[in-house]
Amino acid sequence: MIIAMNYIGYQAAALGNHDIEQGLPVLNELQSQANFPILAANAVHENSKNKPYFKPYTIINIDEIKIAVLGMITPGIPEWLNKEVYTGIKFLDIPENTKYWVKKIRKEEKPDIIIGLLHSGYGEKESGEKDKTKPLENAAIETAQMNPNLNAVISGHIHIPLESVFVNGVLMTQPGAYAKNISLVHIHLRKGDKWRITGIGSELISMQDIKRDEDLFNILKPYFDKTKEFSETPLTVIDKDLNTLHSYFKDCAVVDLIHQVQLKETGADISVAALFNPSLQLAKGDITIADIAGIYKYENFLYVRELTGKQVKNYLEFCATFFNGTESFSEGIISDKLKGYNYDTLEGVNYEIDLSKPEGERILNLTESSTSLPVNPDKVYKVAMNNYRSNGGGGHLKASNAETTPIVYRSNQPVRDLIINYLSDGNLFLTSPTGNWKIVQEDEVIKIAERNLDKIKNMR
Repeated sequence: MIIAMNYIGYQAAALGNHDIEQGLPVLNELQSQANFPILAANAVHENSKNKPYFKPYTIINIDEIKIAVLGMITPGIPEWLNKEVYTGIKFLDIPENTKYWVKKIRKEEKPDIIIGLLHSGYGEKESGEKDKTKPLENAAIETAQMNPNLNAVISGHIHIPLESVFVNGVLMTQPGAYAKNISLVHIHLRKGDKWRITGIGSELISMQDIKRDEDLFNILKPYFDKTKEFSETPLTVIDKDLNTLHSYFKDCAVVDLIHQVQLKETGADISVAALFNPSLQLAKGDITIADIAGIYKYENFLYVRELTGKQVKNYLEFCATFFNGTESFSEGIISDKLKGYNYDTLEGVNYEIDLSKPEGERILNLTESSTSLPVNPDKVYKVAMNNYRSNGGGGHLKASNAETTPIVYRSNQPVRDLIINYLSDGNLFLTSPTGNWKIVQEDEVIKIAERNLDKIKNMR
């Protein structure tokens, strides 16, 4: 990636949360290879007076025009990653930190243009964070509201494109994900006693019909070929086609594979897992490393916490808020309260979800799968979950009053690697789900969902 970015001629990049996942030694090596600065003003040394760990901003001179680019990273990282991955760093609130740096840059550098380059989504309405305390994961709108001395904010993190909008006089744009678009910002200036901005706007340019650069392709081809060879390594065989199109609404063999691995690896009583790819399709035959990367795309590690039966029930009730109640089915099946990757199903227990019931009362017939006995509210269960969930990501533990429950296990490998090892060791990928949970209104729910499959396929 750095080779490609150097070739293209990048002049600045904002650090993102996935860049940190491999640890600081890897990140420091990447920065040493890059011909451009990797920016993150709000990632600071833990035991300092907010001294940035990375370079906070860079100055780009084009002819006589001086441009300051200020970089920020989403501060949600402590919810998602183990502390060991970013030892010595703390993450500050983006809007407040931007205010400090814009004032400092204006005073010391006197640039003609200041651009905020934010690895942070463009607003609370997209992220469901209206009631969340600071620092916000997605804070681009709030950053513009608090910092009218910024000229433009270019943001990313949520995978939603935004062509152009003005907030408090600040241009905002977001290209979206997977290099499908680029944001092209137009800034018009006039020279008087100094350069003055006379107009600013942006547009999204699709990359769909752009021809590849053959020289860059040839430079990257050896790396691509090696990666392709590795990713096509077969692990096991499945006896029928599988897809995840209805997997939010009924039990799914693909998510059950994650559950199987988590239970076997930890010996836990209950496994918690989410569907990360609602448009996945697996063909009958070989399952490869690439297929597993499609099933589990995050660098999560595996934890086990001890929860009471009451907390398990509350956890499930929180997950059930992913759905609208039957009285609101005309608005769609899925509510705006949880992202797809925050809708967990559980294995090790049997349960039903009744969407005719009010929130908090939707989970029925909750029993232990091994004994068929009702889940005991006072009994302590070992619950396997990824580190994102264990660190508080999604708000599940807070909602179930389980934030301080004991952690009794941590894996030393990511969940994806554990799945690969599980299949490499000869364990089967069972293509029939266990059927341990169902929605009472399943037939009606799936019928309505069929009319919105395109939207569901693009959920994350």
